[in-house]
Amino acid sequence: QGTWLMISAKTGSMLTVQEAALRLFGDTTETHTARIYRSIKLGEIQVRKIGGRKMIPAWQIDNLEGRGVEPE
Repeated sequence: QGTWLMISAKTGSMLTVQEAALRLFGDTTETHTARIYRSIKLGEIQVRKIGGRKMIPAWQIDNLEGRGVEPE
């Protein structure tokens, strides 16, 4: 089960900041999570607040990884 959260078929899966850091940088160090938070603050990564947590649509991380996936 893990920490993946399915919202709907339209929005797809959502990632925590730590999961996004792991996918992008291969680790969840303080430096890597700070880079994610900086990107959020700059508007490079958009988040949704769910239960007070910042969740990142997985397709945004796919785009940053160069996969070019858009939401349905």
